[in-house]
Amino acid sequence: MAWLSSWESFVKVVETGSMSAAARRLDCTRAHVSKQVRELERAFGARLLERSTRKLALTPSGEVFYRHALRALEAIESTAVAIENLGDAPRGILRISATVTFGRMYVAPIIPKLIARYPELSCELILTDRLVDLVDDNIDLALRMTKAPPEDAVARKLVTLKRVICAAPTYFAAHGEPKTPQDLARHQCFSYLLANRGIWHLADSHG
Repeated sequence: MAWLSSWESFVKVVETGSMSAAARRLDCTRAHVSKQVRELERAFGARLLERSTRKLALTPSGEVFYRHALRALEAIESTAVAIENLGDAPRGILRISATVTFGRMYVAPIIPKLIARYPELSCELILTDRLVDLVDDNIDLALRMTKAPPEDAVARKLVTLKRVICAAPTYFAAHGEPKTPQDLARHQCFSYLLANRGIWHLADSHG
């Protein structure tokens, strides 16, 4: 793509307003930029720039070429980025959201190993017990304890969690130990997950 360099030079001339400024941006000589612009004009058979002692101005043909060249160069840059991201090694920033306890116990310890394996990857761990919005909070991966994941998310079941009802020995000593589920109604109970509206769903020994 030998033409790419001359297209870049022309775009830089338009953006900077002079061939000298464009040459400084491109780290080359003014003569080289001038030669590339002349070659473009010869190839298209049209004058692209009106030259004067004070400034350069686009001709009608130059305006058309500039718009198309700019879009073409942007497309090439986007293509290069997309191809780089198809590599085997993950790269960029991975934002992970997890509950405070689960994140500290199981997610945080494996992040150093993940970064050591993929040096081009950066991880941000957001620990919160509130439900996050994957789009608004810019989250790539959310680990949540839920039976109903968001419908617009790609969800995978990792583990099945079991909960138990427990109390401190001092509480039992003061209030007695419940023998049946019905006994819980007269005890001071609370739930860690407030989203369940205070309703406990109990399972027997057979699940």
